[in-house]
Amino acid sequence: MRIWIDLGNSPHIPFFRALSKEFVQRGHEIVWTARDYAQTVEMAKMAGLDPTVFGIHGGKNVVSKAVKFASRVLELRKWAAGKKLDLALSHNSQEPLVVARILGIKSVNLMDYEHHPGNHLSFRTAKRLVVPKSFPTVALRKFGVPES
Repeated sequence: MRIWIDLGNSPHIPFFRALSKEFVQRGHEIVWTARDYAQTVEMAKMAGLDPTVFGIHGGKNVVSKAVKFASRVLELRKWAAGKKLDLALSHNSQEPLVVARILGIKSVNLMDYEHHPGNHLSFRTAKRLVVPKSFPTVALRKFGVPES
């Protein structure tokens, strides 16, 4: 399987690096992308990853965030269209989840913080959602996760 992992923030690096070792050991190929934010690109390279970089953080202004978001979605969509990806794996990086939905790529979103405003989008666009048992059910419903 070709697994696409997007590093949207610097804490994603140690988390996904550890998981990726298991995926590679099982015979899967990892394709890395990153957003230029909070030393993510530099840290990824120091960790031995070589992500393709798309986009920057939108800052505090809502309009700027929306513009940067849309721009990154378009860039990632163009990039991903020819990559024959089987799975997009995300820790609440919304742009790859939107692109995966548009292109029909299976996607999994991992999330452990019930107060993130981006949960509305990422929970609705991911095909699968993984949260800790302690994640409040009321938060899942608030962010659009149907009862199972």
